Formats: sequence, structure tokens, C-alpha cells
Amino acid sequence: MSQGPQYTSCIEPADFEPLNMAVVYSLAALIGAGVITAIFSLGVGAILIIPALVQLLRYILDFMLNGKLICLHRSPDNKCLCSSDGATVCAIGEVADTEDVGEDKNPIEDIDNDYAVNIVLAPFDMREFALHSADENLATATAPTEPQGDLLRLQPGMPVEDGKPMFTAYFRTMVMTLLDGQYHAWTEIIGRDYGWFGIVGPDQQKEWGDYLVANAWLQPRKYSVPVLHCEFEGSRIRDMLDAIEAFSFGGSWCKKNWFFRLLCVILQTLFSPFALAALAAAWAAATDGAPPMRFRAAARSATRTGSLSAAAGPTTGGTPAGTRSTPREWCRRSTTSRTPRQSSRTSGSDGASG
Repeated sequence: MSQGPQYTSCIEPADFEPLNMAVVYSLAALIGAGVITAIFSLGVGAILIIPALVQLLRYILDFMLNGKLICLHRSPDNKCLCSSDGATVCAIGEVADTEDVGEDKNPIEDIDNDYAVNIVLAPFDMREFALHSADENLATATAPTEPQGDLLRLQPGMPVEDGKPMFTAYFRTMVMTLLDGQYHAWTEIIGRDYGWFGIVGPDQQKEWGDYLVANAWLQPRKYSVPVLHCEFEGSRIRDMLDAIEAFSFGGSWCKKNWFFRLLCVILQTLFSPFALAALAAAWAAATDGAPPMRFRAAARSATRTGSLSAAAGPTTGGTPAGTRSTPREWCRRSTTSRTPRQSSRTSGSDGASG
């Protein structure tokens, strides 16, 4: 697929630091104090609210753009590359489903306006996935014998919390009717939830119950599949952070040392009313993430027919030594060497699309 605009940057596992909740709670406390003060001071408390809100947003936006994503390194012995210099990695599989901008997010989370495609990496056996648990399916998909398992496997040096990994694999819910082997994305059957605190969106329990009653003879089964989560980035996070940093005359020098960081905070505090207005404008004017139209058509086709799709992205790995065939040829042979017992989806059903 064509690579869209990239706004975020990744960070190495050893350098990852989660949000400092002490900072978040302190700024939130200032906002709360400002609200209380404003009630009893005819709005004077806004002097506290606006700067604290702008600084809280700046801190979170910077984390989301520059500190949240951990770099994914390809195993050095994996030859599934899409370019002779090793700068691009291919991922081949079936589109399980797509995630529209705002899907599964409440209005606050809509600050992240990416469009996503979730790919079940080939080769796979969807019936076996349907008969096993999420943990068992992850173990199968990341087994050493799987040619693309390294894309889903937990990398060395990943951050831990209380002795356990802070991050887990990404799963999507699927439904298979075991009698005929047909399968569909959960969103094809239940509908899409755009997360407005339950005000808008399908009643999932009711929709699933109705589906079970109507299709009981087909033996429907709900299950979780590990997927490669691919995003077409929206610009909202970047645009809003730029709007704040414009009032400190650019953000790069703010990170040089403690003095410049403090100076930036002072400047952003002084200009915070203007920054807040700029933030609102940036939110409204942001470009939503979206794939090229030809990929939308391919994704719709894949979710309807069970055909394979390819995704490509940058890697930090080099070209594998001793690679004689072209990368595309190697990927094709590796992912089709074991014929999966997968079933085609009904061509007349509504595939998940963006």
C-alpha cells in the first residue's frame, strides 16, 4: 500500500518513559482549583484554568507524538523486505477489519484522528483461531516457524511495570460460523461504535444476542485474532502541538536544558488564552487519516473475499545477507508455503470499510 504522511516518531524500548502522572495530576489539580476559584471570584480563576489546561495538553500531545510509539525492529534473519536497501518491510496477510476515524473512541480520545487497517498475517488457519483462546492464538502467530511472527512478537527490552510487560499484542474480534467455516469481523455483524459515552452506537449485547438466535444452527463462535495494526495518520495531534509551540516561538529549543524548558513554560503561560483559541482552530482544521481510494477498494475486497493484501513500512534493519531471490519473491513463498484452511467470506456480505 502507499505510505501516507507520517507525523509521529518512535522511541527505542530502553528510552521509553510513560506519562508522568504526578505532572498530569498536578496540572489537573490546578485546573480544578481554578474552576472553584472562578465560581467564587466572578471568573478570575480562569487565570489558573487556561494556562494549566494548555500546559496539560502540551504535555500529553508531545507524549503522543514523540514518546508513545516504540520502534519496531525486524529480526535480522527475516528476508521479507520490499526494497533492495532493506529500508522497507512488507507485511502480507488478510484485512481482518478497518477502524474509522473516531471508532471505539470517546470525544476526548478523538484527538487521535488516525484511520487504521488490521491485518491477520499469513499464513494462518482461521478455523484454528476460532477454536482457541486469544493467548493460544498469539502463541501460534508468533511461533518461531512463522515467517512474519516477529512483527507481532514482544521485542527485547520492552518496558515493564510490576514485573509484567506494559504493552500487549493487538487483537480484533472475529465471528466464525463453524458449520460452514465462514467468518466476519465483529463490526460487520454488530456495527461500529464511535464511543460517545454510550449515547451513540450499537447495543452490542442485543445485536450479538439477535445474531446468535438467528444463526444458532450455524454454530457461531466469537474469538480474538492477533493482528498487525497499520495506521494512516491524521494530523490533529501534530497540528495542535504546533499551535501551542507557536507561542513559544518554536518547540525544538524548549528541550535543550531546564532553563529553556522553564522559559517556554513562561511564554506559553503568558500567551495561553491565544494558544487555547489556536488549539480549537487546529482541532477543527485537522486532516483525518485516510488511505488512498485504491486501498479502500482493496480493503473492502479483501474483507469480502478472504484475499491477501500487502502493507509496507520503514524499518531500521539492513538487507539480510545471502538473499538470492528478490524480497517480494521470498515473502510470497514464505507466506504461502503452508496452505491455511481459511474460508472465503460471503461475497454478498457487507465488508468492513473505511
